[in-house]
Amino acid sequence: MSKFRQTASYLTTFDDETIQGPLVTNETDFMTPEAVEPELVKSPRGPHDADYVDRFVQEKLLKEEENQIGFRNGLYKLVINRTLLEVGATIMTCEAALAHGLATSVAGGTHHAFEGRGSGFTILNDVAVAAQKLLKEGSARKVLCVDLDVHQGDGTASFSADPKHFLHGKLFTLSVHCNENFPFEKGTSTVDVGIPEQTGDDEYLSAVKESVSAALEEIDPDFVIYIAGVDVWEGDKLGRLNVTMEGLKQRDRFVCEEVTGRKIPLACIVGGGYSKDVSCVAARHAIITQEAAKVWRSRQMYKNANNAQ
Repeated sequence: MSKFRQTASYLTTFDDETIQGPLVTNETDFMTPEAVEPELVKSPRGPHDADYVDRFVQEKLLKEEENQIGFRNGLYKLVINRTLLEVGATIMTCEAALAHGLATSVAGGTHHAFEGRGSGFTILNDVAVAAQKLLKEGSARKVLCVDLDVHQGDGTASFSADPKHFLHGKLFTLSVHCNENFPFEKGTSTVDVGIPEQTGDDEYLSAVKESVSAALEEIDPDFVIYIAGVDVWEGDKLGRLNVTMEGLKQRDRFVCEEVTGRKIPLACIVGGGYSKDVSCVAARHAIITQEAAKVWRSRQMYKNANNAQ
C-alpha cells in the first residue's frame, strides 16, 4: 500500500528539533523485510490453520471467505505478497527489539485475522505469527500485545482465548478501543477497555495509562508488541474518537517509556489509519517512530543494545 511507502518517505523529510533532523537520510537506510515463508505461518510451527494458509497462497479462497475479508472480485490475489511481507516485517521488528530493546515498523497490525479465516481486510495475523515464533524459539515466555487501534483486536484475542491453541496462556492481549466501533461482536481479550464514542484526549489518555500500567504489572510479560493504531485520531474517517495529534504523541511516548522503563523489549507496529489524504495518514503513522526515537535517545538505550544482527 502506498501509505507504507509514504510513511517511510515522511521519516526521511520531517524535521523535529528534539531529534535534530530526520531519523533516516533516505529510504535505503531502512531495514528491508523478506516475505515470511508460509510454513512458518501455518500449524504446527505457526498459529494459522494449514488448509487456510495453503488455499490463501494458492489463490483458492472461497468467495464467502473473500467477502468476509472484504476483498471482493478476486482483489485479495493482489495482496498475497504484501501480506507475507507485512508479517515478515513484524517478525523482523521483534528480532530487532530483542537485539536493541526497542524497534518500530512502518507496517503491521493485522489483528482481525483468526486461526482459520480472515476479517476486516486482514488475512494473516502478524502479531500471532511473531509471538508464536518468539515463544517456540525460547526468546520469550509471555508476550503481551498492547493494542491501541480504535478497533478491537478480535482476531488476536481469539488465539489467546482458545485453551486448545498453543498461544493460550503465553500470548496476552490488552485492547483499548472504541466500544461502538467495528467489530460489533467483540472478542474476549485478556483485558478489554471499551472507550465511548467522541472521547477526547484527557479521558482517552487516562484510560490508556491506567490499563497499560496495570497490564504490565499483572501479566509481567518479557516481550511486548505494541499496535499504535492512529485511527483514534479526531479526523479519521473510521475512528469515532476525538484524540488530537498531540494526544497521539503523548500516548506513543507513554507506551515506549512505560515498557522500556521496565527493561522489556518493545516492538512497535502501526495498525490502522484511514483518510482520503494518504500523506495525512503517513504523517500520523510516523509518530510512533518519532516518539520511540526520543525515548531511545533520552534513555541512551544505544549504550545497552545488543549489536547482534
